[in-house]
Order: sequence, then C-alpha cells, then structure tokens
Amino acid sequence: MKRLIIDGLIILAVLGFAARNIQLFLADLHYQKGEKLLDRKSFDRSKPLEQPLFHYERASAILPERAQYQRAMGRTCLKLYHSGSGNLRHLYMAYHAFQQVLKLDAVYPYGWSEMGMVLQALKEAGVSDRPSPEHYFTRAVEIDPTNPLFLIRLIKWRLKQSQPDQARKLLSRLLISYPKALKLFGKKLLQSEQDLIKFADHLGNHPDANLQYAYYLLRRNYPDMAEAQMERISESDRLRPDIVLRMAKIKVAMDKHEEARQMLAQAFEAAPHESGIARYLARILAKEKDLNGAIEVLKRALTASPGQWELNLSIARLAQKAGQDELALENYTQVLDSKQANASIEKEIYTERADIRLKQGNLRQALVECEKALKITPGDAKLANKVKRLRVELEYRNPGTEDH
Repeated sequence: MKRLIIDGLIILAVLGFAARNIQLFLADLHYQKGEKLLDRKSFDRSKPLEQPLFHYERASAILPERAQYQRAMGRTCLKLYHSGSGNLRHLYMAYHAFQQVLKLDAVYPYGWSEMGMVLQALKEAGVSDRPSPEHYFTRAVEIDPTNPLFLIRLIKWRLKQSQPDQARKLLSRLLISYPKALKLFGKKLLQSEQDLIKFADHLGNHPDANLQYAYYLLRRNYPDMAEAQMERISESDRLRPDIVLRMAKIKVAMDKHEEARQMLAQAFEAAPHESGIARYLARILAKEKDLNGAIEVLKRALTASPGQWELNLSIARLAQKAGQDELALENYTQVLDSKQANASIEKEIYTERADIRLKQGNLRQALVECEKALKITPGDAKLANKVKRLRVELEYRNPGTEDH
C-alpha cells in the first residue's frame, strides 16, 4: 500500500512537471509569434490571429507571472493607441499590463518609464483619476541615472510642466551619455545668453560634456564662452590624447591654427604612437604648406606604431603632392600589401600610381595600374576611356621601343 502511494505521488509529480512544461512551451510559442508579427508591423484587425496583441494576451493569460509577456502586451497597446481618437481601450490595457510588470519586477527601469508614457497619454486624453507620470519617469532615472531614453522622457515631461531650470539640470547629465542632447533640446532650454551661462555651471569639469558644449557655443556664435568652457576641463584630462584632439579641432574652428598646432605638437611629443594626433597635426602642417613637416610627423608615428596602413596612405598622398614620387609609390604599395584597404581605396591607389607612372613616362605600367583600377569598378566610363587611350598610344609607338 505504501509503495502504491509513493508511486502515485511520483506519477502526479511527473504529470505536473509535464503540464508545466506544456504551459511554458505554449506561452513562449505565442510570445515568439507576437514578436515576429511585430517585426513585420502586422496589425491587421480583420485577422486577429495575425495581430501581435492577440498572441501577447494569450502568452500573458497562460503565464501571468512573466513580466516579459506583460511588458510586450503593454508596449503593443501603447503603439495601437491613437491620440485624439477618443478610444482609450488600448491605453487602459497598457496601464493594467504595466501595473503587472511593476508588481513582478519593481527594479526594472523600463517598466517605470513606459508606465509614465501611458499615464502621460491618459492625462493628455483628459483622464484625471490616475497617478501623475512624474513619479514613474523619475523612478526610472533613479534606477538607471545615465540612460538617455529615461532622461529624455523626464526632460520632456519637465518642459510640459514649465520647469525649465529642472530640465536644464537633467540636460547637463544627458549630455554626458548622449552627445546629440543639445541638438534635441538646445533651442527650447538655452534660448538666452543667461540660459547659456546657467547651463555652463551645471557641467562641472566633465571633459566630454564641456567639449560638446564648447562646440555648441561656437555654433551659436559665442567663441569667448566656448573658450571659457574648455578652460573648465581639468589639467589631468587635458593630457588625454582624445581630449587634446577634440580641443585642437575646436581651436581650428575658431581660426586659432597656431594654438591648435602647438597643442597637438606637444601631445605628439609625449605620445607619438597616437595616430589620430599625428594625422591631425600633419593635416594642419599641410594646410600651412609644410608638406615635408607633415610627412615627417606621419613617418615618426608609423615608426612608433608600425602596421597602420592609414598612416602609409596619408604619407603617400602628401608625398605625391610634394613631388616625392618614389616615396608615394612605396607607401601606396605598403597599403595594398596590408590587404586591409577597401575597394574604393584600392581603386584610388591604382589610379594615383598610374598618374605617377605617366608623369615618369612609363605608359605600359600606367596602363597596368589603370586596368587594375578598372577591374574594381568596370562601369567607370572615364577610367575605361583612359585605358583605351593608353592602349592606342602604346600601339602607335614603335613596337621595338621600350617604355621607361
């Protein structure tokens, strides 16, 4: 008898386990179907089985304890809601779905932020018996303080509530993680010169935020304020190659080329392996018509950090401009030998090598280079005509004459 009871309990446990697995399988099947339909943007209301919401509802009904399914249902309902339609059914469905999400996972920030979106839509639709969205937007930011999406939503809410000072403080935080923040909110939050000054004070000495703001001030035609903004960056951060490079670019934009060159030269002396610094310093020197100086900088950078084909390419281009044809050919060859350049760069190299060979009077080698370039882009009519002209000219010459 005791054995029968034990066997019965084992069978019940096995059946329970199997039933649970079937539930998990069916719920996930509906969820995955909903995801596929959502990717295809399938919202045909005449075909319920072809709507993502139908499958998310089924998944949630089978396993209501899965926050993932509840969130999918809430987000889809939010997509289906059309403001101004007067039909709030989908908004209320989204509201109840996100209530479940927050009960199941109270530390999941997206649930809080998306509930804020639902409550904001309800408020804008004239519903007054629901909580304020502010608490939900704020809670999402508290959980994940650097997430751009949460900060953007909270800033937009602050703007709707006519709270520009609080929005500006949030914007300074957003600028650290989202460089396009000023483009998104600058016109609304930084209208007057006083607004610009207030915002500067919120940034502290954070290098990235201050540099982004310096760019913005320069575009707004406040060069003195942009200069002052860069001064807020700490001395230690100014030693960072990436910061030096960005500061130099701002200096160039201010037409302070000499200051930019000195800044880069000092950084290059300390770190000749930093190819970004070397290339930008060489660019400034080249604009100052010091091609040899630019080439020497790039050569030194290549010695400090061998194998960087981009440096070989820069040297080749400058050498060709400077009339140093053999140096240009040598470095163009090294770029090709690296096997890292894309087809566009390879075509450029073959074309430039052809021009050098023509300059040297070697028509046959120039033709070879042009044919290699044409193989990369067979539809290039201009290059095809050049190949034809070279062939005709070679045929016209005395066959016994060897090109040099």
